[in-house]
Amino acid sequence: MEHEGHATFWPRAEAEAARTRQTADIHAQTLMAQGDKVNSWMMGANRADKGARVLIYFGGANFYYDALDQSAAAGFPELEFR
Repeated sequence: MEHEGHATFWPRAEAEAARTRQTADIHAQTLMAQGDKVNSWMMGANRADKGARVLIYFGGANFYYDALDQSAAAGFPELEFR
């Protein structure tokens, strides 16, 4: 980023929504999906101002790192640099 003269980056809304859906879909396949029923802090269910939501990626580190590598190879299309 510094080499290209950028100080910050922001996720593009469509990319953020897609990643949120993917993370929630994977999470729904795990026992952790029951966390909101027991007011689990791991899902933020203990926060009245936010409500329960998926906060952890359960897809596995190898898939996460593969997605990062693919993004880097494509020039980070899901990010807006400023």
